Amino acid sequence: VTRDSLMAFVRKYLIVFILLGLVALLAILTDGTFLKPQNLINIVRQVSVIAILGILAYRGGRQAIEESLGLLYEAEAARGIDALDREALALYHEAEAWASLDPMQDVLGGDMDGRMSSFLVGRARALPALRRAVVGDASGQVIAASLGDWLGSAVAPATKLDTGWRDACRDEPGPGAESTMSCVFPIR
Repeated sequence: VTRDSLMAFVRKYLIVFILLGLVALLAILTDGTFLKPQNLINIVRQVSVIAILGILAYRGGRQAIEESLGLLYEAEAARGIDALDREALALYHEAEAWASLDPMQDVLGGDMDGRMSSFLVGRARALPALRRAVVGDASGQVIAASLGDWLGSAVAPATKLDTGWRDACRDEPGPGAESTMSCVFPIR
């Protein structure tokens, strides 16, 4: 038997050792009258009632804390979703407005002077939630971007319905656990 195994045993049964010590102490202090069967039965009854009440109080308290934390987490999640929704809607409206701005009209010429890319870089710096801003031509090739590495890559084509252009937004998986919301706006 090692010292560590002995200490583990004592820690595991510490409450039993404490109770045995209390019984021995009470037996010594009461000159043995404590050990009479009638006294032991009364003590066991009282300790049992206290133990049952303690267990019930613990379970009730635990359940109340779990419910309270659940409501707190639910409210926090709702606030987070509302804030995310407001931020996404603000970005959506801002990007939608960009489509009619003068620098975006260079899409037909391929952004030769870099006005569109400069505009997108400036907007990406001003809006921390904006991860990527790109402009693609009719063939789906990126001709202006907020980051130079994206120039020349492919962009998802806009969807056209019978009723006309649709400003489409969709979730896309990003690197790692990130995901992004991509919106496509026709330049007018």
